[in-house]
Amino acid sequence: MSFIQPIVTAASTASAAIAPYASLIATAGTLYSMQQNIALGNQQAALSAFQADQSERAYLERKEQRKKQLRRIVGQQRALYSASGVALEGTPTDVFADTAREFAYEDFADRFDAYSDVVSKRYEASVYRQSGRQAAFGNLLDLSLAGMRRGTIPTQTTGGTTQSIFDLDQAGRIRGGI
Repeated sequence: MSFIQPIVTAASTASAAIAPYASLIATAGTLYSMQQNIALGNQQAALSAFQADQSERAYLERKEQRKKQLRRIVGQQRALYSASGVALEGTPTDVFADTAREFAYEDFADRFDAYSDVVSKRYEASVYRQSGRQAAFGNLLDLSLAGMRRGTIPTQTTGGTTQSIFDLDQAGRIRGGI
């Protein structure tokens, strides 16, 4: 037992010396956690925004490719009709128009899909940013509730008795909840 006594004495002395700084250390940790939550939300938002931009760029590239392909196909059709001696009126013009309509529909469908993805990713980015802020606010609430549990709870004195202005349970949590 005698070899344990100096260890216990040193631990209690160290504990007494560190005690005033414990709340400061806890506060610093909570503030750091808040900062990290916001940073994580912003990083996830940046990734979603990047994906939205990439989807938009990819659509614009596919659109340009379709335009070139349409010109090439219509040019081939014109060349074939001209080589066969058919006048480029009536039926050949209808074929060109049908070809152009097919490409226009493909572009419409691709644009719809691409911009649906873009809008979804941009909304996702805003949700990530908001999520980071909400998590940081939760850390702030934890910090204030921890301060209340450490004894910095507002009190009032009535009739010579001092009591908390909050309805607390045995663990120091506010009843009826926040």
